[in-house]
Amino acid sequence: MNGHEQSIAGRMYRGLSLFMLLLGLLWSEGCARLPYTTQVVHEDRRVAVFLQREPHAASYSHPVQIGTRELSAVLAGFSFREKQRLPLRWFAEEVPPKQMFRSDEIQA
Repeated sequence: MNGHEQSIAGRMYRGLSLFMLLLGLLWSEGCARLPYTTQVVHEDRRVAVFLQREPHAASYSHPVQIGTRELSAVLAGFSFREKQRLPLRWFAEEVPPKQMFRSDEIQA
């Protein structure tokens, strides 16, 4: 190798090193800790409940005032449907969703 080829190889090595350094810095920035503190209230295999403090707390107007008509419209919108396994989904008829609350429950 002559001097010119060595300088090209050195520049390529420095460029690759700089690229890897920048890539490592960007990757480590993605692992930064979240800006709020958390407290574990309950944790098991399926459920985890955390209390989190907002970094910039906003003023909320709670408790919210919801009228009976709005509440009954929200409750009437909840429905559920039995989940079928994949092969049965392809060949079975689509079952319409069932209402979660009966009309007398919504009126109560």
